[in-house]
Amino acid sequence: MNIKRYVAKSIPEAILMIRKDLGDDALILYSRSINIAPRWMIWKRQEAVEVVATVNQDNKRLDELAKEIEEFKRELDFLKKSQEELSQIKRLDKSEELEIPFLKFHNFQETTKESSILISTSGEFDASSRYFFKGLNFYPFFDERAYPTALAFLGPTGVGKTTTIAKIAARMSLLMKKRVCLITLDTFRIAALDQLKAYADIMDLPFFVAHSPKELKDVIKKEKNSLDIFLIDTMGFSPLQDNKFKEVSAFLSLEIKTENHLVLCANYRFKELDMYINKFKILKPVSIIWTKIDEVISLGHIIDLSIRNNLPISLFGTGQSVPDNLEVANDEFLSNQLNSKYKDFCAEGYKV
Repeated sequence: MNIKRYVAKSIPEAILMIRKDLGDDALILYSRSINIAPRWMIWKRQEAVEVVATVNQDNKRLDELAKEIEEFKRELDFLKKSQEELSQIKRLDKSEELEIPFLKFHNFQETTKESSILISTSGEFDASSRYFFKGLNFYPFFDERAYPTALAFLGPTGVGKTTTIAKIAARMSLLMKKRVCLITLDTFRIAALDQLKAYADIMDLPFFVAHSPKELKDVIKKEKNSLDIFLIDTMGFSPLQDNKFKEVSAFLSLEIKTENHLVLCANYRFKELDMYINKFKILKPVSIIWTKIDEVISLGHIIDLSIRNNLPISLFGTGQSVPDNLEVANDEFLSNQLNSKYKDFCAEGYKV
């Protein structure tokens, strides 16, 4: 999709520029007034218009193209927010922890006062409190890596791996400017293959299907000098199928640095999730990505499971919209969620 931005003194002038550049078939996606005066001249305003246009090469409807550009705009806003979230929050040391009261999640499995993990920095519960989660670690998913790197996404069927990969691909390729490709191993579900290919086409990213470990290794060997990130969508399967773990492991024995990330739904039951995590540990995931947290009324169980299994949380899926419903996991995000939406905890009136 050929999308271009134009700045002119007026809409008619912009239209002339667009026609000259893109021809009479060009489509205007959106326009807005902007100030083009130098930033240091804060007292001056120089009005102009910004227009984004495209050539409808694929015969897509205007509303579809407009929707895509709106999604990219939202992703830019998302990046600004995430840059703040990616900064590491200084952990409270042990002496500081002893000075403030613990807060306890209601629905933790066998939780006692001794194992409560939520600590308030203010010592009080209110809508603006900031919390630290004792024992909970976070994985810096969007930090710089040594390239090339393969990121493989594991999990049962239906947990949202494909959608999550599309969100990650949008951020890495469009905003972080990484050379990204999408690879699927899921040749059993045609819908999953078509869905990932559609996302690749929209973002103009290379897309490959690997039917065997050899095909995957051949793709990476051929492309590793021209790409930074290989996002691999593994096949979903029941964790009760022990033979499938060996099959996936054979695919992921690659000659480049590989990270395995476990994707799980927050709206599954505690015992099922605990079983899934223990089964998938054989593939050595470095983090958990929790999806569908917008569909639950409690976060206690997923925090508890992450701590029990000593697996950092890297990302949260907060909805189906691509690419914006994806949040970086950290204390600040969880604090905001607990303050604004979830009622998992109550203040304990005692000192540790």
